Amino acid sequence: MAKPVNSISGTVCAAIAGHHKYMTPVQAHNHIFDRAEPFHGNEYTRWGIILEQPVADASLKELRKHYNKDVGLVHITERLQHPDVPWYTGTPDRLITNEDDEVIGVLEIKTAGSRSAPRWGQPDDEDPLIPTEYVCQVEWYRHLIQALHKKDHLDLWIAVLIAGQDYRIFKIESPPEFHANLFKTCEDFWNTYVLTDTLPDIDGSKGTTQALSEYFPSAENDNMISSNKEVEALAAERKELKDKAKELDARVKAIDNKLRHAIGANHGIQGSNFTAKWSDSSRTTVDSKALKAAHPALVKQFENKTTFRTLRVHYKKEA
Repeated sequence: MAKPVNSISGTVCAAIAGHHKYMTPVQAHNHIFDRAEPFHGNEYTRWGIILEQPVADASLKELRKHYNKDVGLVHITERLQHPDVPWYTGTPDRLITNEDDEVIGVLEIKTAGSRSAPRWGQPDDEDPLIPTEYVCQVEWYRHLIQALHKKDHLDLWIAVLIAGQDYRIFKIESPPEFHANLFKTCEDFWNTYVLTDTLPDIDGSKGTTQALSEYFPSAENDNMISSNKEVEALAAERKELKDKAKELDARVKAIDNKLRHAIGANHGIQGSNFTAKWSDSSRTTVDSKALKAAHPALVKQFENKTTFRTLRVHYKKEA
């Protein structure tokens, strides 16, 4: 049985609790065992790193106004471990300190694109909207730092820069049971799934599909294993759902054609609770077959071979 490589961090705890937008519990399991494809960053993360310090500088000014004191920020660059729970770790962005260098709070820094703006409220809202995965993350850090510094309470802040120009800072006030429930969920996950190297419940998300491909990257043999009652039931349910989906898809396509007929030569139609437009569109495509025939060497330069597993389910035809 494989041994865990990583621990449960602030990011992973949100996924385990089912609150992460981009990571499922199965992906969290793969991360803990270092089975996931390595993430080398993208433009979003690159700019997040570049903008982190300017956001920290702006936050320091706001925090000094709030506390009316000369508070400071300490940049954390190494992973911290809970003194009593070895699998509980985290790397908060900044610790807030007072004039005596005593830790009084935790600051987490985020950057977000314009598409993510609706996920954020305003700091002066009565109950400001904040992405739940970030609340999980910072609550995880707060209790980690409290344990390390033997504090009963630390203030918690999240600063975000949206679309490179909209700065907001929030003071987080979560009920005590929030972290208690989060910790219990992660503790159960560690004991049930990590220590036994057992995958958690499988859902239908793309993230879980990817995680399963990472967990079982290739077939190790040509064996066709025998089914059991549980798998038989799953296969039967799948067939029933696929048949219903085909029927529903045909009905949707028929309705779409009736809407096209209703619109006719007009641009669209406005209903009481819907808008339907039959718009003019254009698309430019590349004839890959002709390109390959005309310039095979050029195509060869840009070929990229990938290997993956494909699931195909065939059913016996009914007599």
